[in-house]
Amino acid sequence: RYLGIALENFKPTDEQKPAYDACLIFAAKFEEMCESGKTLIFCGTVGTGKTMLVHALMQTVGHGRYLRAIDVSRKVRDCYSNNGSEFELITSLAETKLLVIDEIGVQQDTKHESLLITDLIDRRYGNLLPTIICSNLNKEKLKETFGERAWDRLTQNSAIIPILGKSQRIG
Repeated sequence: RYLGIALENFKPTDEQKPAYDACLIFAAKFEEMCESGKTLIFCGTVGTGKTMLVHALMQTVGHGRYLRAIDVSRKVRDCYSNNGSEFELITSLAETKLLVIDEIGVQQDTKHESLLITDLIDRRYGNLLPTIICSNLNKEKLKETFGERAWDRLTQNSAIIPILGKSQRIG
């Protein structure tokens, strides 16, 4: 859906401008971000352009793996049914140069899913690799969803950027 959209041809709304500016800085300092483990957390209402913006950022920097939170769980379940390795999958995601996890808060919210996401974030934190989180949840709900430990790591070197406004999908 977002192929060919880079930051230079993304036209932010007033509500998107702070997030867009953060993406411009992130892109300009991408290698530095990769050495410091910078995290961007975009939170806000449905349809405000969070997903489109992170795709534009990934295309601008030429790196990135995009997954919805529920896809992490699905990939792990796929490992079990196909004799794959959960450890190898999580290690692969933990070593990806830039990882975007979208739709945090939409997954089933089981203890196992929470542990997977926490483990992944903890490994990326240890590897000093940048992570981008997108969610329709606000800061307080995100903290509750991640739990104290993961939230503490996520927010140590992060920018929490709300993207508010009305859905752009409504015609």
